[in-house]
Amino acid sequence: MDDERQGSSPTKRVLLVDDDPLGRKLAAMRLRAAGFVVETAHTAEEALVLATGSPPDAIVSDIRMPGMDGFQFCQAIRRDARLGRIPVVLLSAVAANARDQQRATDLSASCLVRTPDLQEVIEALATVVDEE
Repeated sequence: MDDERQGSSPTKRVLLVDDDPLGRKLAAMRLRAAGFVVETAHTAEEALVLATGSPPDAIVSDIRMPGMDGFQFCQAIRRDARLGRIPVVLLSAVAANARDQQRATDLSASCLVRTPDLQEVIEALATVVDEE
């Protein structure tokens, strides 16, 4: 778990979930550089505890994780009355197929993106947190 706040200006809090330590660290650095306050979790189960304790403005989750995957995590978020309206951006390190895209839509994820540099994630977050 990691929490870092930048500056004193109000920013949007993002919960980043990824089981890969290097991927999580790099993604957190990119999101912070884009102006987000980032809290990280290495499992979906840990992320649920963190989100329930202090709901973020948005959640970014890898879809391929051991245990509860990103789709199951999104489903758990949508079923929780306190968390159900939080935007969820699902992330895939590989190209998402049509079935994955449909599953993300069916679970009311904000979007499912594949992006090596996280630019699409940052753009998606900028859009979904402004829609709140």
